[in-house]
Amino acid sequence: MESVAQVASLRATYFLTAPLLLAATAVLLWFREPRLHQVEERQPLRRQVATTDRTILARGQLRAVVALAAVGSVLMLGMPEPSRNLNLGGS
Repeated sequence: MESVAQVASLRATYFLTAPLLLAATAVLLWFREPRLHQVEERQPLRRQVATTDRTILARGQLRAVVALAAVGSVLMLGMPEPSRNLNLGGS
């Protein structure tokens, strides 16, 4: 079975995704999160960010996990792609 990209042009494939994107956006806007599990009133974003910040910085084990994730992300950014260095493109 062939995919759409194999039988249609790049422009046609791009425009075929537009209705799907619009439908997905409409469905996401239509659905609402249930409020049954929310016992307290909504907090402002500033208070939520402050609570998250305090939680991450207050606990020793969680701080280590966040630091390792940040270091790992920075190291991954510095890793070169093999196809660039090994000239696997064939040219």
